[in-house]
Amino acid sequence: MEALDKIGRENLDVSEQFFTASTVASVMADMLVGRDFCRKSVRLLDPGAGTDILSVTVIDRIKEVSPDTSVDVVAVEKEPSTTPFL
Repeated sequence: MEALDKIGRENLDVSEQFFTASTVASVMADMLVGRDFCRKSVRLLDPGAGTDILSVTVIDRIKEVSPDTSVDVVAVEKEPSTTPFL
């Protein structure tokens, strides 16, 4: 993970950065978006966006079950080295 390399694993506690594993993001997306999901639009707030893996996984799941749903995301991240990945 390039963002993790920029911060450095040894600095994660200091920078308070915790990156969501893709498997965990998938489980969380499944919890948020069921097979019967059907909405015209959705707004997501990701207050600790990091590299945006959780938002991207949720969007993918929404588009999988409801392709016409419009998705707006507000991604907030305090670590400047990860913002290029958003």
